[in-house]
Amino acid sequence: RAWEAFDAIIAINEAEAVELRAMFNGAVPIFYTPMGVDMDYWSWDGGTFDPPRLVYYGGLGNPANQADAILCLERVMPRIWCDEPRAEFWMLGGNPPEKLLSLAGDPRIHVPGFVEDIRPLLGRATIMLCHFTGRFGFRSRYENGRCVSSSDLLKFTS
Repeated sequence: RAWEAFDAIIAINEAEAVELRAMFNGAVPIFYTPMGVDMDYWSWDGGTFDPPRLVYYGGLGNPANQADAILCLERVMPRIWCDEPRAEFWMLGGNPPEKLLSLAGDPRIHVPGFVEDIRPLLGRATIMLCHFTGRFGFRSRYENGRCVSSSDLLKFTS
């Protein structure tokens, strides 16, 4: 298991910490460090939406996030569109470059850029795609998405 290669593990919720402590039985230190997400602010309204919406969420001014969003569009969405041609792909994040904005010419692709309140857009996600090659920001994106949405998380690597 990959976890065994580390000197310690940080759990971001209590249930995870309990499970890891039982799994490792003291062999690896487990630290509990909660995310600090305000669950009242980041709450989900319980709705479901049609057509299905797949979301990539991350600062789109960052070249690594741009590449990750494009990879989701080019590798995942064609497979989705084979089965569900009405599905939408949303790239959520501030400062998208023109190369991403221009993709919104396809009515299934949306690149709104900076929005004051991201919660309604995340809350309508069917699936949140997380291809992540960066060094920071994944955990908060994941936690925010999970709080406001019923969406599943699809994390994959190249």
